[in-house]
Amino acid sequence: MDPSAKSIDRRNFLKLIGVSAASATLAACVPAAKPAPTAAPAATQAPAPTAAPAVVKPVEVSFSWWGEDEAPGMGAWVEESIKLFEAANPNITVKNMPLAGDAVIPAFQAAQQTRQGVDSFFMWPGAVLLGGIWQGGCAGLDQLMADDLKHIPARVSSWAKWNGNVYAVPFYGIAMWNVYNKEIYKKAGADPEKPPATFSGYVDLCKEIKKTGSIPYALGVKDQWACEWMPTPWLMSDLKNVYEWFECWLGLNGKSMMSPEVDWWTYQKQMIDEKLLPDETLSIGLYEGMDLFLQGKAASVTSIQPLIKSWSRKMGNDKIDQQFSAPAWGDRGVMNDDVCFGSQYLCIGDWSEKKEEAAKWLSFLRTPDRMKAFYTSSGAVIVDDRFDPAWLEAPWEQELLKLQLTGKRWTPSLVSPTEYPNMCVQNFMGLYQGKMTPAEAAANADRIMTEWRKSQPELTKNYTLWAENFKG
Repeated sequence: MDPSAKSIDRRNFLKLIGVSAASATLAACVPAAKPAPTAAPAATQAPAPTAAPAVVKPVEVSFSWWGEDEAPGMGAWVEESIKLFEAANPNITVKNMPLAGDAVIPAFQAAQQTRQGVDSFFMWPGAVLLGGIWQGGCAGLDQLMADDLKHIPARVSSWAKWNGNVYAVPFYGIAMWNVYNKEIYKKAGADPEKPPATFSGYVDLCKEIKKTGSIPYALGVKDQWACEWMPTPWLMSDLKNVYEWFECWLGLNGKSMMSPEVDWWTYQKQMIDEKLLPDETLSIGLYEGMDLFLQGKAASVTSIQPLIKSWSRKMGNDKIDQQFSAPAWGDRGVMNDDVCFGSQYLCIGDWSEKKEEAAKWLSFLRTPDRMKAFYTSSGAVIVDDRFDPAWLEAPWEQELLKLQLTGKRWTPSLVSPTEYPNMCVQNFMGLYQGKMTPAEAAANADRIMTEWRKSQPELTKNYTLWAENFKG
């Protein structure tokens, strides 16, 4: 791939799954019958006629979702939840519409443009969801789901908040961090209970891991997703707060993508030059790369909460361990003491004529029984204070939950514009193929963000205002 290319074929537009069912509403009750006349004293009194029961017409609510890839077991949970919901709400049926990963964003954008489509839907956090909030597409939930919003940490609900209104509720958490194989670390001479705290120490360990025949760091970039996943644990680690990240890519207060506190590219190049990645990095995709870790072939990998939980169940907590704070490459920031947090989201289309029924369905998914069942089946944790920590199976999950509820560090792609993935792909490919130096990668990142700001003045203004939520 030419690293100077302006755009990438990252998410193919697949055929949009349409919803053609007509909107239905609750019918009014029929009038009660007139009172029976008073009977003559000598006659037998006839029973008064019974009032006709209320007539309720059926309503179908459509629900599109994705997540089986990173939360294995989600599909069965959705099907079970639909059966239970429909049993409790006989007049409402839920149309189950699972989506392929590459269809999530195109489906939303198509519905946003035509103002019709699915009633309730899954959405990745980030620029597209924000566009749905800023440009229309997501219904306000402050009235529709008022009771649920009381149980969502402000840190999480504020991410989908604009002008005082909340437009999406968090689904399951997608914190990202590095996980490692304790046996491989030990074989390479490291103490698996004390993983390297610095990047230089991590690289030295990876060199020893190579000598044992294992892959130091699992990665597959054929589908390009991992190009933005790989920097996640490290990119913000030398920052004082998330607002500094906004300053760099928005060009605020004299900062830019060439500022030293975001110079991740020097260290990414070091991992490439030291051949710490799989030989097949370019020929395998994101999940194929992760499978190298699950198969015990790779020592470490960057992944997300539900997948890592499923691995710990398969491999055993005695075999793998977590490093929420990535090995630090700088010495000025405090963000490295936190975990990169994120959450998937659920929304209601502002075009839907069945918003109340859709809200009732989404609220049902957040009941304690459904949250516990979701965790049991997939390892995913719904971000809600009604989620009982006692359900968690491992000590590291308890620690992670506390970080999710109280921390301030976000996954970079969730607080960046649509050009962020393009930047990561161009720079990784340029560095990997030897067509860029780290300095050129930083300059390329700054060029991409500068051009984006010039071409999108209104979005730049919105991001600048939104960034105020992340100060401190």
